[in-house]
This record gives sequence, C-alpha cells and structure tokens, in this order.
Amino acid sequence: MTGGKSSATDLDAFLPALESFFLTHGLLREGASAPDVHVGVSGGADSVFLACLLSRFLPPDRPLTLLHFNHRTRGTENDEDIRFIEKLSRALGRNLRVGTCPDPSLAKTRSEEFLRTQRYSFFRSILEESSRNILCLAHNRDDLVETILMNMFRGTGPKGLLGIPEVRENRIFRPMLGISGETVRNTLRKEGILFREDPSNRDPAFLRNRIRHELVPLIRTLFPPEGDRHLANMASLLKKEFTVPASPAWIEKILTFQSPDRVAFSFSRYQKLSPYRQGLFLRSILQSIADTGKPVPDERNLLKSLDQSPVHEGPMGRGWTLRIEFQELHLVYKGSQNSFLSGPWELSLNRQIVDRLQTGKQSEAILDLPTGDRFLFRWERQTRNWSRWEKGTVFSRQCLIPPEICFGDKPAFLVTDSGPRTDLVVSPEKKSSLSRTISKKRFPQSMRHRLPVLSQANLVLWVPYAVPFDPGRSQESAQLNEGLSIIFEERRGTPWKRFLGNP
Repeated sequence: MTGGKSSATDLDAFLPALESFFLTHGLLREGASAPDVHVGVSGGADSVFLACLLSRFLPPDRPLTLLHFNHRTRGTENDEDIRFIEKLSRALGRNLRVGTCPDPSLAKTRSEEFLRTQRYSFFRSILEESSRNILCLAHNRDDLVETILMNMFRGTGPKGLLGIPEVRENRIFRPMLGISGETVRNTLRKEGILFREDPSNRDPAFLRNRIRHELVPLIRTLFPPEGDRHLANMASLLKKEFTVPASPAWIEKILTFQSPDRVAFSFSRYQKLSPYRQGLFLRSILQSIADTGKPVPDERNLLKSLDQSPVHEGPMGRGWTLRIEFQELHLVYKGSQNSFLSGPWELSLNRQIVDRLQTGKQSEAILDLPTGDRFLFRWERQTRNWSRWEKGTVFSRQCLIPPEICFGDKPAFLVTDSGPRTDLVVSPEKKSSLSRTISKKRFPQSMRHRLPVLSQANLVLWVPYAVPFDPGRSQESAQLNEGLSIIFEERRGTPWKRFLGNP
C-alpha cells in the first residue's frame, strides 16, 4: 500500500486514460483555478483502486483528499473499515475526512436509496466548502451495466439506458466507467494492494446485488463471454445520440425559412433525426414562436402528425396549420397563408451602377429584395465558355444579359414581384400570362409568389427557375460571353435541388 511514483506499476497502464478524462473535462488547470480533488473511498476494491490511481496521477503538491462515510450499519466492521482507510491515506500521503451517520437506528431500514442519500449528503457538504472542490467516484463498468438493467425493467425510458453519467453537476466525476470490476481486482492483486470486502455486497435484500450475482452471470452464460459488456457499449452509443451539439447549426441546417407567422423545414432532414433530436428540434421551433408572443401549437399534435405516414396535414391547434410543399413542412399561423407574398413591389437597377460594373470601377452590386432575397450583379467578360445554365438560357438561378440590352436607348431594368400582373408580357408573339407561365412549373404556392421578375419596358427578360432568358432577342450577342451576370440568392438557400432537381 504505497503511493510513490518511483517505480513502474500495473497502475501506470491506466494513467493515459485518466489523463484523457481529466483533459476532456477541463480538470488539468494550473494555479489558483486548479480543482481540489476528493475521492470517495469505502475500502472496497474499486474505491481503493481509484484512490491509488489518482494519488499516482496527481503530483504531491496537488490536493487529493480521501472521503469516507460511516453508515454504522455493521458495528465493529465499520470501525475496521475506518482504520483500514486511515492506513491507506497514510501510505498514499493524502488527507482523509470521515463522515458519520448521526443515528445508527436510521440505517436499520437498510434501504439502498436511504444509504445513498446519507452518503451523498456528506459528499455535497464537502463540495460546498469551496467552488474548487470536485469529487471522483469509483463506479466501474459493472456498476454501469447493473444500472442499465435496473432502469430497463423499471421502464425509465431511453435516457435510463444511459446508465450512470460520467459527470454530474460539473462537480462529480466518474473516471472508471470503462474498466470492469474483474480488471480492477486483478490489478490490485498483482500490485499486492489490499482492499476490504463488504459482506453486504452479497446480501440479496439489495436489488443491485441480485442483478450482480444472478442476472449478469445468466446473461454471460447465454451470451458468452461478456454479453453484459455490449450493454455498456450501447450506453456509449446512446450517449452520443442524446448529446446535443452546443452550436445551433444543426437546427439551422434543417430550417429553410422562419418568420413570426410561418416556419418551413426540410422533411427529409427531419426524418433522419433520432426521435430525441426530433423532439428537441420541434421544441426549438415552439420556443421561437413563443418568443414572438404568438400562441404556441401543441407539441404532441406536431409529433403525432409528423410521425404518421403519410404526414397528417391540418390544424395543429391555436391557429396553426401544418402542410407539405415539395418535401418541405410548413407550419403557418392563421391569416398568414400568403406571408411569403411581399408585393406588389418594384425596384429599378440604376443605369449608373451598370456602367460602373462594365468599366470596372465597381466589382459587384447587390440589390436587396423586399422578400429578403437578393440579386448579385457582376460584369463578366469573355474569359471562358459559359454553359446554358450559367447564361440563364435554361431554367436556372443565374443569367447573363448581353451589353446591348444594358446600354444604348434601352430602358432601365426593373425587378418586380411575380404576383398576378397583367402589365408584363412573357412572349410578345403569344402574349402569354406571367402567372400562368410560372404556375406550369409546379412550384409550391409559397415560392410562386416570391420569385423576382427581371423586365425591361413591359417585356419579361428572366425569372429565376421559371422563365429562361431568350438570346434570340439579341442576335448580335447571341454567341458572346460578355455581359451583366445576375445571380439570384435566396435567403432560404437555393431551391434548385428541393424543387427542380439538379441541372
């Protein structure tokens, strides 16, 4: 029972994992901010192992205090435990603090929960003495498996399958959950380190003991060699599933639009989430609605509706309606069915800006639209061959307008909404309606009213995704690759893949 670091021991094999644990949880701070480490020690194999490991890991100038609580349930055996731990603390050169149950008659209930409450009350009283105090406990992989099994049959739900958390309240740490009890005992025996055996650990009056000595051996018999080990692996996988990234980026990747009266999100990305994260995602939406002061739809209605196949579309309560538009789910507040419609509106592209772009005095210009989208303008010269998609001569979000349409006696460009308009002509020959042309593209209703229209006089030149630019109107520049490049940047991200397929 020695705590020196002068010679290598079998304990050294566990030091890298312990260092990684301390690093992960930010416990290797130096100076005044370094934590004062305490370790709970009962005298059993696990707690003795952790005390020796921590003493070997932490330099002598770093505080390490052994904590022991005397439940006074076993008379003189409890006194022998204290004497054993006192000897251990002297051998390690570390401090020891002992708590005692004030009334031994209370412990006669022999309730696991009662004894645990007493013990943790003592531990917390130590932690509260200083904000720097932390506590390490020696629960191992066997304890984790036993807890999972108890929770499983108690019906605690998915979170109960996580078992014992590594960290609680940022003050209590369990660095041994990856080590089996057998490994702990074998290491102590090889090192000649003594430990106490508590007879109560075999008392069938305690549920954990029955699981340890009856159920776990049966599982190992049915699923050799260590079938119970897979439960620990399952807990590790579930922990990753239930761990939510600190950054809200994962939510933003699913949302495609959000306003006070409408929320739209990708149905396919929502379906790929785990049920737990689906709930978190919907709660984030509901919280954002609550922050606007509007009534909040019922969460259970949403979850049940989205879980059905096909998804149930209809009222979600409190004035909200759920519907699907081209693989997007839209949650819309009453009276806001046309919340995407911002028209009628009309903007003019300043001819001076076009001239500055053409002469190179300005690299680019941005036209912000009332819908929240924008047009990005650049002057492109003949440096490469442009595809039909880039020229906008097929359905796309980019267009290349030839120079002669930009200058001379041509009128300025107008950018307007794509709502019902009788003053704009798509084709002079056919006199086709703009709204009918767009409706044939089978866009969602919400998108149909938000597409910007680039026109000159009464003639529609280009509508992103809906009306291609016709180079035949400018035969002189039909084969040239110079002109005013326009890119439509939608605030919800390009809908090309969502609605039209990849070009």
